[in-house]
Amino acid sequence: MSDGHEHGSGHTCKTDPWYQRILDYISGQISKFVAFLFLILMIGIAIGFYVVGRAPSFGPLIILIPAIAGLASYYNRDIATILFGLFLIFFIFL
Repeated sequence: MSDGHEHGSGHTCKTDPWYQRILDYISGQISKFVAFLFLILMIGIAIGFYVVGRAPSFGPLIILIPAIAGLASYYNRDIATILFGLFLIFFIFL
């Protein structure tokens, strides 16, 4: 009695292409989302650096580190996924 959903036997289901499309879309968008988060973070740091101005010697690093992390997450999906997970953990415990 087969209904076409034989997962254990190595056969594919008719819905497998749909699930693959969803996974491809989500994994393709996560790098852009994490890059956007780092862009927002960089803008916040730039404004904070301008307003506070406590450590001008660290200014370039404070602005460049989020920008570099955003670029890395845009071009590498693994880095984007790890950073996204860290953001979730950070916001859960914040």
